[in-house]
Order: sequence, then C-alpha cells, then structure tokens
Amino acid sequence: IAKKDEEQYHQTIQHLNYTKQMQHQYDVNYTQCYQQKQQQHQQQKMAAALNSSHAGIGTSNRSKLEKQKKYHGHTPSTAMQKKYNNSLYISNLNVTSKTVQEEEMLEGTIQQLFGTYGTLERVTLYRDKKSRRLKGDGLIVYDVPSSLLNEEGVEVKQIHR
Repeated sequence: IAKKDEEQYHQTIQHLNYTKQMQHQYDVNYTQCYQQKQQQHQQQKMAAALNSSHAGIGTSNRSKLEKQKKYHGHTPSTAMQKKYNNSLYISNLNVTSKTVQEEEMLEGTIQQLFGTYGTLERVTLYRDKKSRRLKGDGLIVYDVPSSLLNEEGVEVKQIHR
C-alpha cells in the first residue's frame, strides 16, 4: 500500500510540476502578446497623431507634430511625401467676391496662374465653417509624374543639357 501511495504521490507531483510549467508558459506568452498589442497600439496612436488633419498649416499643433516626426524618425509613405513635397500654401487672397461665379473666377485665375509652373493636381480654397465664405487662403498641389520619383518617393530633379 505504501508503494502504491508513493507512486500516486510522485504522479501527483509530476502533474503539479507539469501544470506549473504550463501556467508559466501561458503567463510568458500572455505577457509577450500583451506587450506586442501595447506596442501596436502606441504605433497606431502615434501614426494617427502624426497624420491627423486637425493640425493645419501654421498652427502650433503642426509644429509640435513636425517636431515629433523629426524626433521619432518619421518617414511618411510615398503618397504622403508626394502630397507634402508638392504642395504650396497661399494666403492674403482678395476675397471680396459676393457670388459663386466670382469665387469660381478667382479659383480659375489661381489655376491659370499657378498652372504655368506645372501640372496641378488640385486647388483648394479654404472656407469658413459657419458662413461658408472664402477665408483668403488655400492649398495648391502639383502633380509630379512617377517617373520623377525614386524608389523612396523623393522627387529627383532632372538636369537638361
């Protein structure tokens, strides 16, 4: 009887040790998974902050985001590089227009003037949210052919001889 009890005792100890090892392995896996999820969440949060649209041109939020990008070594995607490398902010526009036709003429004039320097992707004139009237500033985005971009999406200047 003592030998049988001793065998059961050893089996119980082995089973407890095995359970303890499995619990430890589960804890390690859970901790690793939790840490990975936290890192992914932080990266997504940072990416969202870096690409957020609430930081308009010339605002203090924009300068903070630019500092964060510089500090963290942010490298935007090719589309983002193309978007920001080929944009031109314009301000102090005379917007005394009263009708939609006058606003369209202003936009057409801007397209004509700046279109002489390259192919325009879009012209955006900013409006007041409440009154929907033009604010007097805007954004001009030039289209750069993909043949002028290198593999990192950076514009390569061609020298003509």
